[in-house]
Amino acid sequence: MSFRHLDNIDEKIIDATIQIGSSNGANRLSTKEIAKLCGISEFVIYDHFRSKDNLISIANHRIFDEVAVVISQLLGKENVGFETFWNRMVDWYISHPNYTTWSIHYGHVFPRAEKPFDEDDFLVDSTREARLVLKNSENQEDWKVCYLSLWILRNIIYFAQLVLSKQLDNTPEIRGFSCATSYGGVKQFWDK
Repeated sequence: MSFRHLDNIDEKIIDATIQIGSSNGANRLSTKEIAKLCGISEFVIYDHFRSKDNLISIANHRIFDEVAVVISQLLGKENVGFETFWNRMVDWYISHPNYTTWSIHYGHVFPRAEKPFDEDDFLVDSTREARLVLKNSENQEDWKVCYLSLWILRNIIYFAQLVLSKQLDNTPEIRGFSCATSYGGVKQFWDK
């Protein structure tokens, strides 16, 4: 039996997973649809990723890695305040609608009914990134840094999703209110 060579198949499968997971909604991710979109059999998916849970985790980590790059680029600039950070991240999520919807349906950033198998590793990684965002966190407990960073990210993603679904207008006034609300919540919790 001969096997055909599939160029960049892992990337194609991950892209298809994010696309289908974003359009079908939570808990409706089908490996049959992923395989069909990639022009492969389901066997190839399981051969490359072992399980659907592992594939979901890898797709989520890919998105989070891209978010971490955006955060690092933002923080590499001098005097990036909360408002600038919040608005740039909202812009990024609006320009990546599949990532926004995926994050809500499958991302570790949002609680799920069943804890993902790699949740603890994800939280350790997100805490590392959060220390870049939440400056002056040297004396803060890890749980506080982790909680606040995920809370900020949830606010950003929810706002972007509401704009993308046309439930909120993307006006300066609404953005300003949303950003100020996020900042006020963070500041109140952080100062305690």
